[in-house]
Amino acid sequence: VIFMAVKKSLKALILTDSAGKARTLKKFLGRSYAVISTDGFLKDLPKSRIGIDENFQPDYITVRGKGPLLSELRKETLNARRIFLATSPDLRGEFLARQFCEVFGVNQYSNCRMYFTEMTKDAVKSALENARPIDDKLADAFQAKQIIDKFVSHKIGEYFSYKIYRGVKVG
Repeated sequence: VIFMAVKKSLKALILTDSAGKARTLKKFLGRSYAVISTDGFLKDLPKSRIGIDENFQPDYITVRGKGPLLSELRKETLNARRIFLATSPDLRGEFLARQFCEVFGVNQYSNCRMYFTEMTKDAVKSALENARPIDDKLADAFQAKQIIDKFVSHKIGEYFSYKIYRGVKVG
């Protein structure tokens, strides 16, 4: 008698940036796809310091509390047959998709980015069939905005702390 180990069939994995979107995609796509939410950023600029060097290069750190989720996601991505990124269809979504590629070792120039503007079954299926690479220009635009916001708010905060009162925050 020969026993054969039945290996768990690998699924395509879809990473989203919100839990609500993940639930809806699971309903639309069924069991052949694993859908997991990251609940936003996995890595971000630090809250306690500026996090930008003199050459305006960001120093991203893992978001506090996301360590266990990050290690679980790494395990899931290693077992995935293919990875798709279904983040929001804006600059932030494009940046998050590129960040997911960097964190999980996905080739950002492969057709991994699902792009849809409505949550319907047809739109989602079409987005899967027409997946595209990450648009670096859109992701860079969000990153530049994020760096400028952080840098300016930090410098203005320092000025206000000196001129008005210590500990003032600038939003």
